[in-house]
Amino acid sequence: MNTAPEIIEEALKRLGAAFGREFKSRMLNLWIDLFSAYPPEVLLAAFREIERKEEKFPVPATIFRHLREHYRSDSWIRYRHEPVIDAEGIPCWRAVKLGPLGVPERDGEGKLCYELLYRFADIPEGRAFLAKLAEVADKLDLAKWYREGMAGPEPK
Repeated sequence: MNTAPEIIEEALKRLGAAFGREFKSRMLNLWIDLFSAYPPEVLLAAFREIERKEEKFPVPATIFRHLREHYRSDSWIRYRHEPVIDAEGIPCWRAVKLGPLGVPERDGEGKLCYELLYRFADIPEGRAFLAKLAEVADKLDLAKWYREGMAGPEPK
């Protein structure tokens, strides 16, 4: 699949050819920067619609309008979350990717498409960070720091 900048460049060149507008590389890069934050699927759908519906070369506001129409929450990937225990016995959430009809997606081998999501405290990096934080907190009197540092010195 093409990347967002490639999709934008191809679409703008097609639109330019259709409406008699030529892009220099600097201007093309400016337009690519404007729209490259959108996912490739949204860009493809929006530019297809622009090519079908617009009667003149679109201004950026028109392109943004088409992009917003195709970048709705119902076009986002959906997941169903289930609490599970992974192979190492750590509790987590399984995020199962759902297809357009709400049916769980499967890969080419028929396996369920999912990701495991962990709490920060349940992964090694999180445990190491929390241990270091506890070590630092033991050395500080956080209540005193809060009273004096955040609220100013106590009145006498």
